[in-house]
Amino acid sequence: MIKKFIIRRFKISDSEFEEIKLLANIKDKNERTLALSAHEVKSKNFKLAYIFYSIFTRHKNLVVFGTLIILLQLYIFIKRVFL
Repeated sequence: MIKKFIIRRFKISDSEFEEIKLLANIKDKNERTLALSAHEVKSKNFKLAYIFYSIFTRHKNLVVFGTLIILLQLYIFIKRVFL
């Protein structure tokens, strides 16, 4: 599901998505930085897709927390407007 979303949203190919998955699975920060710098010729969409994918795979707690904050703000807005 996230694969389809990223491919459609950032307009990248399947092979580029597979490269993003491989880059995101590198544990060492220095190795990951070197691998990303090797992709300097890639498009801006490639880097944005990498950032988006890494947030959704590595920082799941952050994504859940952000979603809860948005839902809380929506609840407060609906409560103020309609009640």
